[in-house]
Amino acid sequence: MKRAGIKFISSPVGFLSVHGSCGNAKTVLLQAVVNSCLANGVEARYLTAHELLDYLREAFDPKVMETDIGRIRRLANIPVLCVDELDKAKNTEWAADMQNHLINERYRNARVLGTIFAWNGTLNALPWPAVISRITEYRHIENNDPDLRNAIGASKEME
Repeated sequence: MKRAGIKFISSPVGFLSVHGSCGNAKTVLLQAVVNSCLANGVEARYLTAHELLDYLREAFDPKVMETDIGRIRRLANIPVLCVDELDKAKNTEWAADMQNHLINERYRNARVLGTIFAWNGTLNALPWPAVISRITEYRHIENNDPDLRNAIGASKEME
C-alpha cells in the first residue's frame, strides 16, 4: 500500500483504490498523498464520501447559487482527489447517480487527473457495478493488515 502511494505521488494520474480491513492506515495513506501533492504544488483534496454528498446536497439551499452538477464539475477538475470511506455513503438513487457522475468525469480524464478511493471491505462490497468496473481497470490494493489503532492508542498513552 505504501509503495503504491509513493508511486502515485511520483505520477499523480489515474485511479488507485485501497480497501480492506478497518484501522490499517488507508486514511493515513490518502491524507499523506494529499499533503505530498500540496507540498509539490499540485492541487489536491481529501474528503469522505459522506462529506462529498453533504457538499453536493448543500447546492439545494436557495442561498447557494450553484447546482449539484456544478459542484461535481468543480470536483471533477481538481488534479488529485482522494475519496475515503466510499462504503459509508448512503446508497440512494441520487447518491449513486452523483458518485457515478463524479467518477465517470474523473475516469474520462484519468490521463491528467489522479483519483484515490478507500473503503472498508472487499472490492465487491461497493453497490455500484459501474464504479467497480472503473476501479478494476487501475491498480487496486486489498490491505488486510491488522487494526493498528490499539497500538497507536497505546503509544499515545505513554507520551
